[in-house]
Amino acid sequence: MEQDRFVRLNSPIWEELEKLTTAIRTGGIRRLSADELMRLSGLYRRTSGSLAYAKSHGYDRKLLLYLNDCVAKAYAEIYRGEPFTIYNVKRFLLHDFPREFRTQSGPIGLAAFIFIFSAILFGYLVYTRPECAVCLIPESMIKGIESGITPEGELSRGAITSYQKSVMSHQIMINNIKVGIRAFALGIFFGLGTVYSLVHNAQLIGALAALSAHQNQSILFWSLILPHGVIELMAIFICAGAGFLLAQALIDPGQYSRLDALKLRGKEAAFLMLGSIVLFAVAALIEGFITPLPIPPWSKLIFSGIVAALLYVYLIFQEPSRQA
Repeated sequence: MEQDRFVRLNSPIWEELEKLTTAIRTGGIRRLSADELMRLSGLYRRTSGSLAYAKSHGYDRKLLLYLNDCVAKAYAEIYRGEPFTIYNVKRFLLHDFPREFRTQSGPIGLAAFIFIFSAILFGYLVYTRPECAVCLIPESMIKGIESGITPEGELSRGAITSYQKSVMSHQIMINNIKVGIRAFALGIFFGLGTVYSLVHNAQLIGALAALSAHQNQSILFWSLILPHGVIELMAIFICAGAGFLLAQALIDPGQYSRLDALKLRGKEAAFLMLGSIVLFAVAALIEGFITPLPIPPWSKLIFSGIVAALLYVYLIFQEPSRQA
């Protein structure tokens, strides 16, 4: 192919790669939309291919230098990490993570629907057939509810030192993060593993809620679940939504190979996972320090409502951050 024709056919690709590279350099990679991120990989590969083709056909040095510069700059921006600064942490927590949550509201909403639907289904099953509870709930929990005291209820009635609360909060956070990571990682099995993780966790919540209703312990049950559960469940939904992003890359990679699509979606999913860890930490603090307090159940329910409102304002009711 003649050089002039080669340049005419491929220059739009090179120019678009330059444009996206400049956008990353001036505003950070998070300034690109999901579609632009998906396209960036293809543009980089095609421009690299153009460079190799130009070298093999002996095109002039000026063109080779231009293409080499495009590829080098794109590589540097795509693979460099942003410096860890207080400003970046603040921007991530206050702007980037909530914006990514809204961008990925589809898979996160799907995760929430699967969980809530499954919890209602298992709750209805146990409420209409209480004998099924033994197949869905550990025996210790069943005995606790039947005696009017859940395991958390026992904690709320006893004196716990600040050190014990701190240790318990740490253990709860680690356990919840494991649940979230499992929901995310199992997405690699075309999303089926993520669905299983959601249903498995919904089974316990739904069955316990129904059994508590049978024992007239609903207010106590929800007062022990909701203060931390509002944030904790949202974090699990986010992790599961990240798992569905992996599944989407495998099921519908679009114009990319499954490996390339998985890399691109994996970056978005990892961004969600990082934010969910912060939510898990907050939920663990509430579960370790607020949930065990010997205060009336209704006050904990009011606290839960306040937490839900603040979470809504944080994740949804925000002005989009300014674009570069």
